[in-house]
Amino acid sequence: MSAQAPSIPGYGDGKLLGRGGYAVVYLYRDESRGEEVAVKVLTLLDDSARGQFADEIRVLSSFGDDPLIVPYLGQGTLADRQQPYFVMRYCPGGSLSKWVGAYGLPVAQVVETGLRIGRALEAVHRRSWLHRDIKPSNILVDEDGRAPRLSDFGIATPSRNGQAGPGDPAVSVAWSAPEVITKASRGSVASDVYALGATLWHLLVGHAPYEIPGGDNSPEALERRVVGSGLPGLGRDGVPTALEHLLRSMLEKDPAARPRRAADVVAVLELIDAQLQAAIVPVTSGAAQDVRGARGPVGSVPIPTAAGPAGPEPAKPSKRRVLIVCGAALLVVGGLVAAGSLSRHGTSGGGQASRSASAVATGPGAQDAGVLGDQVPPGTPEVTATRISSATLRFTWSYSAREATDSFSWRVVGTSRSGATSATSIDLSDPAGQRMCIQVRVVRAGGEGQGSSWSAAGCGS
Repeated sequence: MSAQAPSIPGYGDGKLLGRGGYAVVYLYRDESRGEEVAVKVLTLLDDSARGQFADEIRVLSSFGDDPLIVPYLGQGTLADRQQPYFVMRYCPGGSLSKWVGAYGLPVAQVVETGLRIGRALEAVHRRSWLHRDIKPSNILVDEDGRAPRLSDFGIATPSRNGQAGPGDPAVSVAWSAPEVITKASRGSVASDVYALGATLWHLLVGHAPYEIPGGDNSPEALERRVVGSGLPGLGRDGVPTALEHLLRSMLEKDPAARPRRAADVVAVLELIDAQLQAAIVPVTSGAAQDVRGARGPVGSVPIPTAAGPAGPEPAKPSKRRVLIVCGAALLVVGGLVAAGSLSRHGTSGGGQASRSASAVATGPGAQDAGVLGDQVPPGTPEVTATRISSATLRFTWSYSAREATDSFSWRVVGTSRSGATSATSIDLSDPAGQRMCIQVRVVRAGGEGQGSSWSAAGCGS
């Protein structure tokens, strides 16, 4: 179908919004409602495509005007072409994929999105459907990048006992579960949970879990990493430990080790949200640091000043309150997955993800920002790389604000390889001709593991 919008009675000012494998979406003005709407028109007219399009209408129409799912408004057939179409509410902000950027969204917005899409997904599963294509581009938002709604049920399918029936769906590799990529499964509740975890990971850091910024992210390379590589470190500061634990459990390669239902994910996110609401603390600059995150241009929560025109300094939440809520969230995560599944991440995420709930309940971790905010070292190291042999790269860093008791954590970008040292250089094995990048951060004695932000990557080849 051409970019020229077809004529549909009652709808005017049509223009092309997007084109997919078997349908085209147009923007129209609904003359009776006086508002813009999106109209999806089927273009691939074989029996299989017609059946899939009918399934999409069936599942969407079952939700009506649900605030968590893009609302279905009606359907029809183009009289001159005998092509079915359906009408949806228009979301002027587009998809979340355009809002994420290279550094991710604020942590609070990611949790809010997880709560909304998790609840939407649970409702889909309760109706015995599977979505099978959860990813940032299938979450639509309003003009401010908020109020996320689940969309695009183009490959949704009925389920029986939580499993998809016959037929191989298209696969969005970066967010798809290993068992879907290998075709051991055509989709399940467990694979939808995985895709939701991969999506939230993407929203936090700006890319899917196994994508390597600037690296080989071809479908073939991604498939190899999703199926065969350990989950890398999250690579973002200010993320509650319980949230990273939850995401790692959702991204387990074994479907049986993931949370059983989307509702279980929502239960943990509700506890994490309560933790975030309690964790605004003043810092020495006169502003307030919000562990909900201020990265990204969208949805930042207004941050009160420590003492400004609005009134006195806000009350500082007790460390005990923050840690109890975080510990409770971790205990819930532990109850949702197979015994010991979270403890297996000691070799795949730089150590932070392997800590037990009891350890978190007695002291803050390196990512529990704000509890020991005054101990955070200023600035970041500067890292350079030199090849000292055909098999070895030497990484060296300088840090202008170093104290005698400082130590350093390091990690290899895009892998689970990491470590710690009190020196200002390390030698790492790496064959000549291959490129390796590391990041370094300062860990200050007396800060109970609290570190600076990660440095910019230093690379060598």
